[in-house]
Amino acid sequence: MSCRIQGAREYAMKDRKVLKIILKYGISFIVAAGICLAVLAARGAFSMTERVDIYRALCDGFTVSGVLFLMFGLLMWVAALGTFDGISYAVVQLFRRMKLGRYRKGQSYSEYKEEKDKRRRKGWFGFMFVIGGIFTALAIIFLILFNTLR
Repeated sequence: MSCRIQGAREYAMKDRKVLKIILKYGISFIVAAGICLAVLAARGAFSMTERVDIYRALCDGFTVSGVLFLMFGLLMWVAALGTFDGISYAVVQLFRRMKLGRYRKGQSYSEYKEEKDKRRRKGWFGFMFVIGGIFTALAIIFLILFNTLR
């Protein structure tokens, strides 16, 4: 009996992981598509009739959303490595001194860094790179189509 329960729990855990992955990719794709549509609307692509202009607008929309997602993914990855810990430590110390109005000895930087490393989530931000790469690849395809018609 307990073997069946254990198997059901493992299956539920796998199911949750798959759901989390689908949500990450799905929400990211919807946001990237929204950015692309916003750029297309700003360029007036929905009223264009010339194929060359439509390809140019599509290239612009996919480029903006693709590059934004690639850069956000890179920023999240760099932040997860602890690159900005020194800056956050300095800001925390500054606000601590401003709040108290006098100097009170707090954590040293090494203690702060150890605590941050313990609490830091080791997330995988590859979905940002995947979505950004897909949109950038689509932008390259529309760039090629634009250049063949121009």
